[in-house]
Amino acid sequence: LLYTIKFEGNMLLVLLSLVLESVSGGTFYLLDEDGERTNDGLLIADKVGSDRTGAVCDDQFDGIAAKVICKKMGYNATLGFSSGRNDWRNVQGQYDYVLDDVTCYAAARPFDNCNFVLYADCTQFVEQVFLGCKCEGDTYMRPDYEGCAVCPEGATALESDPMKCVCPPGQHWYNSKCEACPKNTYKKHVLRTRTNP
Repeated sequence: LLYTIKFEGNMLLVLLSLVLESVSGGTFYLLDEDGERTNDGLLIADKVGSDRTGAVCDDQFDGIAAKVICKKMGYNATLGFSSGRNDWRNVQGQYDYVLDDVTCYAAARPFDNCNFVLYADCTQFVEQVFLGCKCEGDTYMRPDYEGCAVCPEGATALESDPMKCVCPPGQHWYNSKCEACPKNTYKKHVLRTRTNP
């Protein structure tokens, strides 16, 4: 709690502001316009700094905060962030603001090192944060949108389907890893057999 003391006439006023500078616990997730989990949508804070679940206001929110929160959700990169999608009112209207003034100072540090407040003076449907997270390099997106997992050795993420890894040419997917195709059979191994199920 931060205490602000000021004099007004002959009265002493003590104003209280609930400000959290380092809080562990809680999680974030993203919802699509139908309220389903996704990797690119409305940012929801679930019991972060309190027992409430709701939206995040865009005041002070920036690219560093986006990277830190994507990492907290298990992703290793961002697609960017925005606010105020008026066409998502169905899902937006279900959540009040629970976090405001989210400020993170270094993308490499965990969310516990970020500052935020637990009240918001933000306008409904206008200032809610929308965030996109993704997996890069040798990682693929978990089917349940719980972040990234590492592709087996030799495989890389399939660009057209971020939830799959693909083996290099001449190899196919077998027993959760990439193995060389049997001699003279490569043309029979179509792309489907080069990816994880």
